[in-house]
Amino acid sequence: MFCKDRQRSIWRPQCEFLQMPKASTVMSLRRYDQIKRYLHYCNEETSIQDRSHPEYDRLYKIRFLINHMNERFTAEYSPSQDLSVDECMIPFRGRWSGKCYDSSKPIKWGVKVWMACCASSGYALNLDVYSGKDRDFDDLTTVKNSAAVVLKLVQSYWGRGYHVVTDRYYTSPYLLHWLRELQMSGTGTCMTNRKEYPKQLIATKAEARRLEQGDSKWLQCAKTGIVATRWNDKKPIYFLSNYVRAELSEPPTVIRRNKKGEKLTVKATPSVIVYNQMMGGVDLNDKMARLGRSRKSYKWYTRIDRKCFQWSLYNAYVLYKHGQEKPMEFRDFVLQILTTWIGEKSFSRQSTRTNTPAATPNNPEISLDMSKLHCPEWPTDGSKDHRCAVCQKKYLIESQQNPEKAYKDLQHKSVKSSIRCETCNVYLCIKRGSDCWKAYHTRVQYWK
Repeated sequence: MFCKDRQRSIWRPQCEFLQMPKASTVMSLRRYDQIKRYLHYCNEETSIQDRSHPEYDRLYKIRFLINHMNERFTAEYSPSQDLSVDECMIPFRGRWSGKCYDSSKPIKWGVKVWMACCASSGYALNLDVYSGKDRDFDDLTTVKNSAAVVLKLVQSYWGRGYHVVTDRYYTSPYLLHWLRELQMSGTGTCMTNRKEYPKQLIATKAEARRLEQGDSKWLQCAKTGIVATRWNDKKPIYFLSNYVRAELSEPPTVIRRNKKGEKLTVKATPSVIVYNQMMGGVDLNDKMARLGRSRKSYKWYTRIDRKCFQWSLYNAYVLYKHGQEKPMEFRDFVLQILTTWIGEKSFSRQSTRTNTPAATPNNPEISLDMSKLHCPEWPTDGSKDHRCAVCQKKYLIESQQNPEKAYKDLQHKSVKSSIRCETCNVYLCIKRGSDCWKAYHTRVQYWK
């Protein structure tokens, strides 16, 4: 099934869900699964599926949804001056050519997504799913790859004076030159092997061992105004920025802990303070829009679909918090949205098992009738998770009389059995030291 109604926006205005009428009927889980199974974001008949075609897109199944979300996310929110750019991973271990592995990440296998977020709120402004090196940045072919990632994500904010904070993979003098041409600024940690990074700041291993925590050194380019800084924490860390000043009259400080866990006040530089305060936007978004445990799927685009839904929920929550004195928690916000969609009804699945003691109570007319043949049988169909009727009854009585006792301290346990009476249709124990079979067929109160 192809979603033809592309003109209808899936993004709702701020707090619109609070005025939505309550649903009178609730869709069943089976019906939802059927619709979800046939939901597509592309036309399979007109899409280019030939991998040798020059215009083939690995993300053609989900490209429409990603482009639509980027358009709506940027239009609905005006971020603060500071933007953070980083990557996140959508967990996925199935078969897909764009799957990545990163040993330094908590989620090692998955789909890599580059994101630009508001540094203060974590609002997702723009995202780009990594799909391989062949068609990454066709519109920025003259820019190096690491710089092209940043420039593409912040393209909607060119020429508007925004400040971009990046980590060591993206930061370079080359990137800061481009941001300066686009009337923007940048700050971030940097690798020392970047071209044009000042070699005078790079500390050798012998020099690094002599440095104390908080020692710093900086150089500034007179032509471009870029400040290169070396700051020693547990090891030397290198920064680049064309946003901060080289030094302040009163040096800032940061809090660190020693090996004993005691807090220490350590001297820092302006680049360190700005980076620590503004780099956590993507991490905040990734924590709040975390994709929880869900049913396994072999389709790679279903994982991206669910992650897009989580991004939309958190962005809606950021819009809701503006103007609220005491906003609700994100979890309560999501629950209220779900309640608005499905109503206040609650449904529980009825058990279909007919061979448990609760579903088949003791019938003395059958169990005590010795004229009938009570033979044990091992049924081959159905579930193997069955409990002995006698043991289960003894366990329930003892647990109700002693609610403070743990399961391991109870005398009677809930014992599994795969043998049942052919006539009574009740599972019972038949083993050495157990009289469950005899008690059930000779006594009315078989649990005593």
